Amino acid sequence: MFLPLTACFLAGLGLGSYLPYVPVTILFLLTLVGIVLTYLERRQRLTTSRSMLLYGSLMAGLLYWTLFTGTSTSTHLLERAGLDPIRVIGTIVEPARHAPGRTVLVVSVSRLGQEGDAQSAEGRLRVTWRGPDRTFGEGDQVQFTTRVRAPAGTVNPGGFDYASYLERQGIDAVASVSGPGEVTLLSSGFTRLRWAPWRLIDEWRERIRQAAVATLERAALGLYLSLIIGERGYLSPETRDTFMAAGTVHILSISGSHLGLIAFLSFFLIRATCRCL
Repeated sequence: MFLPLTACFLAGLGLGSYLPYVPVTILFLLTLVGIVLTYLERRQRLTTSRSMLLYGSLMAGLLYWTLFTGTSTSTHLLERAGLDPIRVIGTIVEPARHAPGRTVLVVSVSRLGQEGDAQSAEGRLRVTWRGPDRTFGEGDQVQFTTRVRAPAGTVNPGGFDYASYLERQGIDAVASVSGPGEVTLLSSGFTRLRWAPWRLIDEWRERIRQAAVATLERAALGLYLSLIIGERGYLSPETRDTFMAAGTVHILSISGSHLGLIAFLSFFLIRATCRCL
């Protein structure tokens, strides 16, 4: 019994590491595991107590990762970075967000400083790249030179607190770079087992985005990318205002992962139905 419990705990740790990036998919997988365990109970392959222990071990691993590995490292990152521009090395941990003329990357920083004098560092950095000349995906290790600073923004009474919003998103610091070639690739996410599946998904998303940019006009482009792949950077202010006035702005919050999950389930349900017929 020890080995199955250990395996479930390790699986929970793995799911917990992906929870901030694909929460809907993780919820679906947890539900699926619960259904499978219930099915095995009814077939008398597992006892109820054993099933609950296995599922509890899985959830314990997920909660352990969520509670004890998500502590903020903003002070550490900002102190190491200093006030001057510095070379940053890190791994992209979220899908790149695109808009006309700019790309936003979320980078898990691993090292700071020039080659030969680089120091280890920790923290998540939100990088705005203006005038990009290429795209990146999750798992890509990149480097760039920038000035790292704490999140800031104008806070009006009762207004939107941008710094607090970034903190809730797990962002420890922000930075920006401008111009082609300012962000360079050190290694691809395809070479890392953990990131290879997500890098492949990012590749598909990028193909969809490029095809849409090449064929659709601005209004249709923003709406299409928002609903299909969760890319809201191309939405025009007029489109946003229209949805807000109609009280349907929540529709724009539907991400591509939601629709992708629905399409995935629909495909297998329809195929199974056709086979039965």
